[in-house]
Amino acid sequence: MISIKHVTIAMALTGTIALTQGLPQAYAYDTETIYQSTNLDGHQVFAECNPGGGTDCDCSDSDVVIESHAEYGEVTSNPFLNNTYVNAIGYKKFYEGLPNGEPLDLGQYIYRGQVRLTENPFPNPYQVDNAQAVHMMIQFYDGRDELYVSNKTSLEGVIYWELNPWVPDSGAIKIGTGTTHQDFYLKPSGIVVNPDQEWHQFELAVDLKTQTYLHVKIGEQQVDLTGLPMTKVHHPDWGNDMALSITTESMASWPQYTCILPFRWATRFRNLDFERVIQ
Repeated sequence: MISIKHVTIAMALTGTIALTQGLPQAYAYDTETIYQSTNLDGHQVFAECNPGGGTDCDCSDSDVVIESHAEYGEVTSNPFLNNTYVNAIGYKKFYEGLPNGEPLDLGQYIYRGQVRLTENPFPNPYQVDNAQAVHMMIQFYDGRDELYVSNKTSLEGVIYWELNPWVPDSGAIKIGTGTTHQDFYLKPSGIVVNPDQEWHQFELAVDLKTQTYLHVKIGEQQVDLTGLPMTKVHHPDWGNDMALSITTESMASWPQYTCILPFRWATRFRNLDFERVIQ
């Protein structure tokens, strides 16, 4: 139950969100821990083939890999450098309830963790390890309209770290937003993290009841997102279940329409922490 994002390489984006020096006092939440993971052990991976309809190349589940190591996990798109185009969506899904046995609810949730690139993207088509983006998400789906009338539409809070070395805003942290499933777009947050191979802390907070963001934080850079709509993605083929998910996604560079220039991309994640605000 992972959404398919239709993101094009040359998407035009405008506007920024106000960057703050510190989170407002309202963000001093009391929280309870839902889930923690050091190395993605027990997480799954989904092959998002030909994202955005960018190619018609062959693709299968074998074109993505998720691995757990002692101190981190790694999610890889196209590990064998096949002539394909695929996003590797790592995820942990909480199906029909939380790990402690409590039911899912439309509360406020905070997702934290650390992310690290394994290579520096570079605008050379013959550097095979090249990225489009790293993508982290909180996703909620209510297929039977029990908590809200979803009409088979998921709510998604999205951090999108732009890494495409061929675009001028490479390094920008963008937020997925839109008032309906038809108007999804990536809004620049004002935070920029130039690609390197250091560990970077991320934090994303959303309010599922109001279907809006609360804030995002990358390292020491913080942005107030109060009132910004979460994105909505229509899934008419999904079932009547209910689930809350967190994701760790690697997106490789576009290999051209015929996949003549295949790319691989691996991202490392560690110390994931998922919390619910006590209200």
